[in-house]
Amino acid sequence: MRRKEISIILNNRKSLIIINGTLGVGKSSISKEIQSKLNNSVLIEGDLLSRKVRNFDVYDESKIFEVLTIIREEAIRLLRSDNNVVIVDYVFENQSHMNHLVENFKNVDEIRPFYISANVSSIENRIKNRDRDLKGWEFKRSEEILSVQRKFIADLSLGAEVCTNGKMASEVADEIITRLDYRPNVAAFVLNRKNEILFCHRRDVTSNQEGFQVPQGGIENGEFPIDALRRELGEEICLVDFRIIGNMNNGVRYRWHGQNVESPYLGQEQVYFLVQVDKTGESQIKATKDFDSYKWVDGKTILNEVIEFKKFVYEAALAELEPKFPEFFFKPLEESDMRFVRTWLQAPHVKEFWDDGGSWEESYEKYVLRTSSDIVKQFIVCYQNKPIGYIQFYWAGKVGDGWWEGYSDTIVGIDQYIGDGSFIEKGIGTKMIKEFINLIEKNHKVDKIITDPAPTNLRAIRCYEKVGFNRAGEVDTPDGKAILMEYDL
Repeated sequence: MRRKEISIILNNRKSLIIINGTLGVGKSSISKEIQSKLNNSVLIEGDLLSRKVRNFDVYDESKIFEVLTIIREEAIRLLRSDNNVVIVDYVFENQSHMNHLVENFKNVDEIRPFYISANVSSIENRIKNRDRDLKGWEFKRSEEILSVQRKFIADLSLGAEVCTNGKMASEVADEIITRLDYRPNVAAFVLNRKNEILFCHRRDVTSNQEGFQVPQGGIENGEFPIDALRRELGEEICLVDFRIIGNMNNGVRYRWHGQNVESPYLGQEQVYFLVQVDKTGESQIKATKDFDSYKWVDGKTILNEVIEFKKFVYEAALAELEPKFPEFFFKPLEESDMRFVRTWLQAPHVKEFWDDGGSWEESYEKYVLRTSSDIVKQFIVCYQNKPIGYIQFYWAGKVGDGWWEGYSDTIVGIDQYIGDGSFIEKGIGTKMIKEFINLIEKNHKVDKIITDPAPTNLRAIRCYEKVGFNRAGEVDTPDGKAILMEYDL
């Protein structure tokens, strides 16, 4: 049965719907179901268009971009005609593939990408049930695609996730059609160093007791959620410098409230991000045309003061993101922090492996010079708001001086120590490194992380192994022999 009672049809919007996912998740069946349920819609099967590319090869990026260009041109042509909805069924392995399709896309009211997911057993069963001879290759190819897509799924840059486990294609199609009625939106829990949340007062609300909310805003066409987040934080609170800690796996839908909302949508589907600011970021936050004031509060206060019709949205977002609130805060090193570094470098457990034989004045100059470096990023580690150690990451191929020659721009190295001896041998180092890796992965394009503890630094080696680093052998470095350890992202 065709679905007619939905706003995408009633409001005559021109829409591009992208159905993405690896092989075996049911993309084709779902796309056909959506097309059958929406009036004035047409389906583009990317695999069929790939046949127009001479010598097409799924491992040749240039050929893939040729296909994407053909898909884009065909979608634009179809939307210029009487079609209201164009559905694209194709595999987008990474963010650049998705971006190539949607960049400079015109004559469309909305672009809605969806990422279709399933567990491995479901994928395997679907592929086994196909009536074709390439089942072994398809399963292998599905795993290859997933290994790439996993790097982009978490921040929703390959589309809003829709899981197909235990669902018929028609059920998934109905879910996607329902979601089309809700405007894509991002929101942010902005944390300070005390894990307090920024709560902003709307300028258009006269009462000082009401009208508080977190920063939020719509995702524009062709914009990835994480880019929308950065834009909205800049526009709404002037925030530029922040670190992304995590985000919800999926959005929460709510309907517009009141009679004066002019929108082709029934409401919004809001994805919450968790970000943290240091002293620099906190100083950037200012009143704007959207908000006239703000305060730092805890989650309980937010739920007590938020407008009633959105309370369930905040409850869902906090339930998913509060467990991700960091125990650690990585504060960019400033000259005023050198008093901690001096004390820690004199501690026997640190001095044993970090003493380069130079004077304190030489060490002081080296650390301070690096505070303005684009290659080495230094941090004071704060655990439960107490400074306990030092950690840094650096772009391995750019360090020079005989270090890591020939390494690519997507490999970074890390070094660290817990300076406060009361916090060692308690599992804190393992958690610290894991959170630091998460920080790097969320904010930089990195494929691999390396480190090089001394062969005798058994405590550090055990710690890195617990995190998931693998030994890659003994290497000679400018500081002497070391154990090269690698962590693949």
